[in-house]
Amino acid sequence: VSSEFHTYVKPTANKTLSPFCTRLTGIRQSQVDAAPTLETALVQLEGWLEAQGMLLDAPVAERNFAFAADGPWDLKNFLDAECERKGIRKGAYFDKWVNLKQLFSDFYRVRSCKIHKMLEFQGMTFEGRLHSGIDDSRNIARIAIKMAQDGCVMYLNEGLSRKPKFVSL
Repeated sequence: VSSEFHTYVKPTANKTLSPFCTRLTGIRQSQVDAAPTLETALVQLEGWLEAQGMLLDAPVAERNFAFAADGPWDLKNFLDAECERKGIRKGAYFDKWVNLKQLFSDFYRVRSCKIHKMLEFQGMTFEGRLHSGIDDSRNIARIAIKMAQDGCVMYLNEGLSRKPKFVSL
């Protein structure tokens, strides 16, 4: 991993973090209060992707990167749903991703498992704090790197299924 992007996002609906959320993630209220909104954070991410040379003038299918996640929740159930709810445009590169949890299960022929169990299977331990977005991402990257070293070919194995939108006539 040669570079990474990290930002917190300021909540706009439920602005106060619950004690449960703080205990689970370690995120403090002051961190999200000082953070950009989701729309601004996505613009900042796109700027970072451009600076890394990842957003070339090429169709999505020819891009040289993909997001990897440990399931559909973050990209499908959280990011896509929140952008839809708020009317925020997001890059098409968010619409297909590598579901590393599924790919791991298929490649190693094991049951689907959580990040720390995937790492244990590969002879590693979780680094950082569980449920911290940046630490989870770093560990997912470690898993992907080891899978590639073991001969796994990464591919887009999950994406959004667009529901047809109906309009009143």
